[in-house]
Amino acid sequence: MHNLLQVLVYLTISVWASFQLALVSFLIVSPIAFMTGKLASRLKRYSGKAQARIADVTSLVTEVLGGIRIVKAFHTEDLERARFAEAIARYRRMVVRLMSLDSLAAPLSEFWGVAIGVAVLYYGGRLVLSPESSMTPGRFFVFFLALVSMLHPLKELANVVARFQRGAAAADRVFALLDLPGEEDAPDAVPVRRFQKTIVFENVSFAYDPQHPVLRDVSFEAASGSTTAIVGPSGAGKSTLMDLIPRFHDPTGGRILLDGVDLRRLRRRDLRGLIGIVTQETLLFNDTIFRNIAYGMEGATREQVREAARIANADRFIEALEGGYDAMVGERGVLLSGGERQRLAIARAVLRNPAILILDEATSSLDTQSERLVQEALERLLTGRTTFVIAHRLSTVRRADRILVLDQGTIVEEGTHEELMSRPGLYRHLYNLQFRDFTSPRADAVES
Repeated sequence: MHNLLQVLVYLTISVWASFQLALVSFLIVSPIAFMTGKLASRLKRYSGKAQARIADVTSLVTEVLGGIRIVKAFHTEDLERARFAEAIARYRRMVVRLMSLDSLAAPLSEFWGVAIGVAVLYYGGRLVLSPESSMTPGRFFVFFLALVSMLHPLKELANVVARFQRGAAAADRVFALLDLPGEEDAPDAVPVRRFQKTIVFENVSFAYDPQHPVLRDVSFEAASGSTTAIVGPSGAGKSTLMDLIPRFHDPTGGRILLDGVDLRRLRRRDLRGLIGIVTQETLLFNDTIFRNIAYGMEGATREQVREAARIANADRFIEALEGGYDAMVGERGVLLSGGERQRLAIARAVLRNPAILILDEATSSLDTQSERLVQEALERLLTGRTTFVIAHRLSTVRRADRILVLDQGTIVEEGTHEELMSRPGLYRHLYNLQFRDFTSPRADAVES
């Protein structure tokens, strides 16, 4: 603002001293302003590219560090070094271009400043020496002094524009994220405090890409307190189907009704307050066990957290840790085993006390002992809740009130375990495949 005010004052003085010289200076400044604008535009473009390149580097580092065990196991350290070096080289080249353009601004402004001064001295000197001209040496001196005084604030303004363009490139990336469609409730969204009767899927379809639908005309009903199992081959759309209940996505066709009300008419916060989710990939935060179990439950007491841990078969291993419930779990729970992380996730769901429970292959990656402990915890958790189970662990599937067999986004079979095993179909095929290579003691244990 200070530089702009100076420019305006000196410009007014210049015009007052000599309109002719001011016009000549303006004609010379016009191409300078055009070139400065082009330079600023390129600065913004290259700055945006540099931001993208450093984002690639950061993403690569995060990815490799997160999968460092895989990198070591497959001896791909050299490959990852080469990928990192290539990413850094791309970033370096972009930064060199950006700095070259940035460094060009100052010499250009100096050159054009000298050019303007020479042109004004030449043309103004001729006016002063011309007998027909009214230009006096005093007026020329005032004009030239105002012009020279104006050059410095003009350079500062040019530098401000260059800095602004670099910042604008970074801001564009931030605003692009902020402008992504958010989760907004409908204007007439209604609150929901409890679930009492049914969840109904009516001809539900969904597609991330309109050309490749994931779900096609899925229809079924789940009564309150029932357990519905969803099975099928990989890629059948099981997890996507369950993601529609907490409205991580909305159907692209059909509708889902909770006690007769379309989910899209319900407040998301209220709806998700009714739902608990336990997945195969358990996310724990780098915090204490207590805070991880009580996550999202402000005001939870020690006693409530301990009771939730007991129901989840987690209390014994927690108390055996140094620090107990105040022990840190490490980043993503790295200080705990897979079974321990899973039991903490179940304890978190128990504490939430949801009316609707979604289990997405919650025991598929556990060893036998951990699976038994987690399965016991899940059986306690299922009691009295409306449960949706995505699992190949048949101890849960066999007990389901209804089993839906999903294939290529459609329900191809449904019924109880006994009904589906009594006739040829995809379910019986998957069942036989799962137990084909199992030893008889294991199969017997599952059948019991």
